[in-house]
Parts: sequence; structure tokens; C-alpha cells
Amino acid sequence: MASTVARSEWWEYWFIAIGDTLRDPRHLAGDGKALMTFDRVISEPPFNVRDWGFEEWSRGDVYGRIDYGVPPRLFADFAFLEHFISSLNGKGMLGAILPTAVLFRGRSEAQIRKRIIQADLIEAVIGLGPNLLYGSPAPACLVILNKAKSRERREKTLFVDASEECLKGTTRNTLSDENVQRIAAAFHAFRNEDRFARVVSQGEIEANDYSLSIPRYVQTSQEESAIDVAAEWRSLLKLISERNAAEDKLSEHIRRLCIIPDDDS
Repeated sequence: MASTVARSEWWEYWFIAIGDTLRDPRHLAGDGKALMTFDRVISEPPFNVRDWGFEEWSRGDVYGRIDYGVPPRLFADFAFLEHFISSLNGKGMLGAILPTAVLFRGRSEAQIRKRIIQADLIEAVIGLGPNLLYGSPAPACLVILNKAKSRERREKTLFVDASEECLKGTTRNTLSDENVQRIAAAFHAFRNEDRFARVVSQGEIEANDYSLSIPRYVQTSQEESAIDVAAEWRSLLKLISERNAAEDKLSEHIRRLCIIPDDDS
């Protein structure tokens, strides 16, 4: 289903293990009874996998990957995310490319998302533009989790709308070095940037029913000023009056030029 590349905490070399990440993970410790854990996990799992091992997980995952809940039968996205979280050590960080639907889908996924947010693991949610990934033209997002947030970032999440940060191509869009640098700079700065980035409290996310949908938090368009209907109506009446006066004056000039005779002639 997926291949992973990792650096072992015990062995001094890199290795690749190919297999079924969710049903039969290969990076194991403790005589194969526990997942290996890492400082950093970076992944782009396949989107919306349907046959992923729901039956096995629903009976209780032997590797303890359901602390936040069992993902739905037809979507494996949160199964991968929970696998990655379980693969982090106490100071570990994760960067995962996921479909944007994981930010707001409901039912069991909403419950898993809520528990992950309440655990204060999500450091940043970065929206990417469409057609960047092979095999999927849909927009994706980069979710960054951190098990050891700095004091100033605790109970806060940075939202970045980087949907316009890409170079348009004929078959696929790409991120330039400048695009990547701007996104990275926003993450490291961790502060508000007009129509691009915003730091949001955990309380505000809770008030939005634990939705991580980026448009809820980052306003990318200019706000329209409120319309004073009464003032606009008075302005319209004034324009109509001025138009009528101009028409009357024009008619008078035409009559004086004898182009149009008087009504009583």
C-alpha cells in the first residue's frame, strides 16, 4: 500500500521497507510488537484508500494506533495520520500531505480530528494549490504535527492559504523555490500575514466545531464595505432628478431651435 523511508534510532543506516503500512507495518521494535518511533516523519500517503484494513483496526489495532478513534470504513486518510502519530517519539514532528477533506469531513473523522486538536498536536495547516500532485488534480494540504510544541505555540495553530503559491503548468502545477521559501518563512515566523497566514487559538477552533477548513480562518479576498441602503437610495433619486432636469433643459433648447414645434402650434 505504501513504502516508507526512515532512519532507525538503533541502527546507523537508512533502509527502505515495502509493505502494507496499515495492515502489516515493517518499521517495528520490541521483537516486532511495537512501532519504531522517530524524530521526524514525512509522508504523502495515497488519498482516499477504501480497502485499508478497517476490519482489523475496528477489532483493536495491535500497535495501538487508535488512541484517537477508528477511521471510517471507506477512507484511510486518518488511519495513515494515526499511524504517523504513533510513529513519533516524544519530541517528534510530522509533515504529511493529505486531501483537504480531512480538515472538515464529519462523523467519525470529526471525532478523531477533535481529539487530535484537543491533544494540541497540530502546529500548522497549509493549504496548497490544485494539480500539484501526481495522480490527483485536487487541492491538497500540508499538516504539520508537533509532539513538543514550543511554549509560545501551545494551544495555537497556524493556518496558511498558499493556494496561489504555485507556477501554472500545461499538465501539472509546481512550486518554485520562491513559493517554498514564502511558505516556510510563514511557518517559522508563526504570525499573522494579511490574506496569507493567521495564528488561531484552540478556543476559536473549538468554537468552529473543530473544523480546520482554512477559509474559516484566513480571509483571502478584500472585505466589501457595508452598504448604506438609505444613502444609496437618496443618491439614486438625486441622479434621477438631475437626469430629468437635463432632459427638460435639452427639450427647451430644441424647441428654441424650432426643431420641435410648441404643442399649441
